[in-house]
Amino acid sequence: NVGDSTLAAAALPKLTDKGVRDFAKMMMGEHHGLHVKGMSVEKAQKITPEAPASDPFKSAVEAEQSALGSMSKGAGYDSTYIANEVGIHQAVLDWAKKNMPQNAAAADFVKGAAPVIQKHLDKALDLQTKLKGGGMS
Repeated sequence: NVGDSTLAAAALPKLTDKGVRDFAKMMMGEHHGLHVKGMSVEKAQKITPEAPASDPFKSAVEAEQSALGSMSKGAGYDSTYIANEVGIHQAVLDWAKKNMPQNAAAADFVKGAAPVIQKHLDKALDLQTKLKGGGMS
């Protein structure tokens, strides 16, 4: 959640398409909200979060930062941002299905977050299709 909201904030100044800009703003707000909710569960359950031994998200976030870091503002930047967001959101959903927390409250948090992540994936896929078809403004 921190990675996605941070990536969105960094991308926003270079995004040109209104739909993609709105998506980035949604990422900033909703992933921040999920992060705050997750921290609340951690605190209430006295859980110390640990990244997985082979953290698939760190490399995905770094790859997106690297890809976008050298790009100029414009349609290519928008498309690259959305393509990376599709990949990251799909990876999160796939990973969560295989790695449900043992703590019941943490598992409930993950289950509750899944529809939000799915909504983000669906929106990113829709934007990706529109960008490829040139249908965005």
